[in-house]
Parts: sequence; C-alpha cells; structure tokens
Amino acid sequence: KKLLIIYNLALFAFLVALFYFVGNLALMMLVAAAADLIFIRSVVLTKKPLLILARLFRPLLILGLLESYLLLFNKVGLIAFTTVNLIFISLHTWLIYHEIQSEKNSITENVLSLGLIFLIANLAAIGVGQLNWPVEIVLAIAWILNFLIVSIWAQKLTARSEIFATVWALLIVEIIWILSNWLVFYQPVNRLFISQISLIITALGYSLGGILIHQKNKTLSRSVAAEYLSVSGLVFIVLMILTRWTISL
Repeated sequence: KKLLIIYNLALFAFLVALFYFVGNLALMMLVAAAADLIFIRSVVLTKKPLLILARLFRPLLILGLLESYLLLFNKVGLIAFTTVNLIFISLHTWLIYHEIQSEKNSITENVLSLGLIFLIANLAAIGVGQLNWPVEIVLAIAWILNFLIVSIWAQKLTARSEIFATVWALLIVEIIWILSNWLVFYQPVNRLFISQISLIITALGYSLGGILIHQKNKTLSRSVAAEYLSVSGLVFIVLMILTRWTISL
C-alpha cells in the first residue's frame, strides 16, 4: 500500500507539471499509461500481457475520462486543476489497488462499472451537444468502450458475457443516437454538465445489471425483474416530466 501511495503521489506531481508546462491531455494520458503499465507489471504475479492490459484498462480509462472533463473547454487554471486532480489521483490509487487484488469485491465492481458507463455516456453527450464532435465517431467509440466495460463486468455473472456486452453496447449506441436529436443538460455547478442521456443509460445499466446478478444467484423472479425495470422506467418518466420542452415554429 505504501508503495502504491508513493507511486500515485509521484504520478500526480508529474501530471501537474505536465499540465503547467505543456497542457497536452494526450501526452498526460500517455505518461499515465506507461507509468501504470510498469507499476502493475512489477507488483502482480502474472506476467501475461493480456491480463496486465486488462488490469490497466479501467483505472486508465476512468482517469482519462475525468481528466477529459476537467480540460474539455480549456478554461481550467493551475490551482483548480491541481485541486481536482488530487481527487482524481486518489480515486486512481484506489482503482489500481482494486485491480491488483486476486479477489475483487462485487459491490466495488458494480459501482465501478456503472460509474464508467455514466462517464462515457456523459462525455459522448457533451461531445455531440457542446463540442460538435462527429456523431459517427462518438457512437463507434461509445460502442467499443461499453462492450469492453460490460464484458469485464459480466464475466463472473454469465457464461455469455460477450453476447450480453454486444447487445448492451448496441442498445447504448441506439439510445445515444436517438436522444442526440434533443440533448438536455443539467448544470448543478459551474462547468459541470450532466446529460439526461447519461442518467437514463445509468439507470438502465443498474436495472439490467441487477437482473443479471439475481439470475446468477438463482433468485430472479418476475417481481424482482419488474422491480428493477421499474427503476429505469421511473427515472425516464421523471426526467421527461421535468424537461422544459419548447417548440420552434
């Protein structure tokens, strides 16, 4: 644990220095990826490249997503970057520790997977709605990332994790494509955008994930499935009701 804390503090200091002198997100992520790869390879027992990359994927992805939000509009000062990045690095430290464990906590796995699903959907909505990114590229990246995340999440829940991940990724792409025609954003604080799409997708992920967990534990029934699906339906209805709809003539 001490070695992990020292490593992440060093990574934090280096990323702040890179932001101050360079300010290039791609270079920062490249440095973080190389550092994580070296660290994970040095502390885990397995030396198989695919297993090491699998352990590297989620911590680096969530760090990259959070840093992207922070630098998205290129209006972040050094003090704000340093303060928020310290929180991100603390989360990154916890994720690295989680990934190098031989037995992963199921609750942590569920929260981590839902968090990544939310962040990807939110960034996709911001990219399309705020930054005018090409929809086709956003959908392709969203499909790939959702497939990888759910494949890892569903591995211990079902023997057909790839099929489940493929269907989930296609469903997410369709939802983003349809709802991208009327994007709605909430802004609870300055420079923090939460998209309606991301809330709907996260609620749906919670429902389907819960059903899959009950199916694995052989406790799934119609009432349990209806209870989980009603959560997604309720979130969707509330968000639609609270949305201010306008008509342009």
